[in-house]
Formats: sequence, C-alpha cells, structure tokens
Amino acid sequence: MKEKIKKIKVSKKQFAEALYVWLSKNWNIEVIKGITKEFEVKNIKDFIKISKELFFLNMWSVICACEAELGDKDKRNECLDIFCNLVYKSHPEKKEKSFSNWMEEIKKKCIEYDKALEIKHPNSQSWKPGLEITKLISRNLFGKPVMIGYFSIYGRIVFATKHLRELIKKFDIE
Repeated sequence: MKEKIKKIKVSKKQFAEALYVWLSKNWNIEVIKGITKEFEVKNIKDFIKISKELFFLNMWSVICACEAELGDKDKRNECLDIFCNLVYKSHPEKKEKSFSNWMEEIKKKCIEYDKALEIKHPNSQSWKPGLEITKLISRNLFGKPVMIGYFSIYGRIVFATKHLRELIKKFDIE
C-alpha cells in the first residue's frame, strides 16, 4: 500500500524559494565544472555555452514539473512568476538584459525543448523524447549531435524531472 505523503503548508513565495534553492543546487560553478570535464571542455567560450544550456535546461525542468504537478493554473503561474523574478535578480545577465527580454529567451528555449519532445522516430515503434532533447542540446553546444555526454544529459533530464515532481508533491501551496 502506498503511503500518503505528508504535505508541508507553504506560501507561494516559500514555494518559489524552494524551487530557487533546487535550481541553485543544479546550476552552480561546481556542477558546471563537472559537466565541462565530462565534455572535455578546455576553453571559456564552451564553458559559457554549457553554463547557459544547463541553465535553460534546469529552468525548463522547473516549468515542466510545475505544469505537471500543479493543477491550479493561476496558482502555478503566480509561483512561477515569483520564481522567475528571484532567479532574474541573481542572474549574471540581469545587467545585460531586461527582465522581459530575459524571459523571452527562456520562453524560446522552452518551446525549443518542447518541440524536441514531440518528435517521433519514423523507423521506430517507440517514442524517445529524451534522445531528441539530448540531440538538441548537443547541437546547441557543439553545432551537431555528438555521442559524448548523451547519457549524462539524458540522466540529468530524467533525474531533474523526477526529483522536481517528487519535491513539488511535498508542498501544499496556500
């Protein structure tokens, strides 16, 4: 028999802060350095590309998990607005981009990832959304799909989505 998860009552702001903490643990200098080692990156330009792509991937993961787990659309959107504002305030690009331009860039990336999820393989009975997102990210980083890092990227996507959804289920947002 499945145990019922005891939910923690939180405000929308507290929930957004929890998402922010999750993002901070999954997008920081140590994580980025670890990924650059996997991809054998040795120059700052590629380091920055990996950092940006990882940021977008994590933002997309947060948005997708919230969309999957929070049925109240208004509450979800309010929480995500608070979350995005928290992230923007500490983001290194805030001096270079307005909030609306920054959000537009995030929306474009989310659409790009969502489209990759919709691709079905004509020569396969199975649908492999993780494979397509992995190829997309690889193309974004290297200009073409490369095998190096596929499992790492795919594992990161699966872990992020599963972990976030489980985390969100623990909260009762007021």
